[in-house]
Amino acid sequence: MTAVPNTNSFNLQDVYNSVSSHASPGNNLQSCFDNAESSYFDPTYNTDSYAPANSMLRFRNYTPVDDITYETTYSLSVPNYVQDLWFNPTGTKLFLVTSTSGVDGHIYSYDLSTPWDVSTYTSWDVYIISPKENIVQGIYIEESGLNMYIVGSYSDSVKQYSLNPAYNATNPTYIRSFSVANEGNYPTDIFFKPDGTKMYIINNDNGSDIFCIYTYSLAIAWDISTAFLTSQLFDVFTGTVTDIFFDSTGRKMYLTSFGTNTIHQYYLSFPWVPSVSNLTRILNTSLTNNLGNTGIFITPDGSKLFVVEYDHPTGYIHVYNL
Repeated sequence: MTAVPNTNSFNLQDVYNSVSSHASPGNNLQSCFDNAESSYFDPTYNTDSYAPANSMLRFRNYTPVDDITYETTYSLSVPNYVQDLWFNPTGTKLFLVTSTSGVDGHIYSYDLSTPWDVSTYTSWDVYIISPKENIVQGIYIEESGLNMYIVGSYSDSVKQYSLNPAYNATNPTYIRSFSVANEGNYPTDIFFKPDGTKMYIINNDNGSDIFCIYTYSLAIAWDISTAFLTSQLFDVFTGTVTDIFFDSTGRKMYLTSFGTNTIHQYYLSFPWVPSVSNLTRILNTSLTNNLGNTGIFITPDGSKLFVVEYDHPTGYIHVYNL
């Protein structure tokens, strides 16, 4: 596909060349634009300017093809498969969750002397997850660092822990569990709205091969015992969906699946309301990742993407510039 220039405006001929190369038989350029997600374009553009090849269309920094730049790969020796990762907001602490069927899940925490540079870790600790969770899949730590959540497909539940001091996962205090077994039997990731009033779980649909995003509202922020299901978004991605991530505004949502080696970025018309109708970017990680993505993390400023590759006994973390 021809890359559209990532600028504030561009010649419509460039758009035509790009869109028409992927138009379905019988679709004209007009219908392609009509079906495009409106947020890609500035609402002030002239709707009569489709045809003239020299007319200008305002563009809102939408790049429909992969333009991420590979930066580096870190390798960490861990005894089990790395399933997910998390950082504190300043990038000075890294957390990995690992598991293998039949083996207790672990949380590894690393102190980094240089923010976001995994090669500079100075110390590390490990915690064996209790109550038992053999197949831990995802981790989320809220911004204050006082609450940690993991989701696993051994118990089909979310577990909540208290961290004291903040971001110290050496000996977390177990608080409570929340079952998601009524929705499916293979939960793979967890995410929260920053105010703790919404929880998002990736899970299959009642044991099928179709993966969904389940949204739960929490009557008391961060207390998963008060969670109740509010919506289900069906069949969100091809294959086993392994991770979900949102940017700080709740307008961008990211999904990745095991085996595709791609990450899909979506624009959300309503913040923090999942939708896969507005695909704005496909990030291809296959050049550096051969075994599949299991976890992703994007820095708070949106400049770096960290991707966990499913491997053992070496855990690979690939870093890209966005």
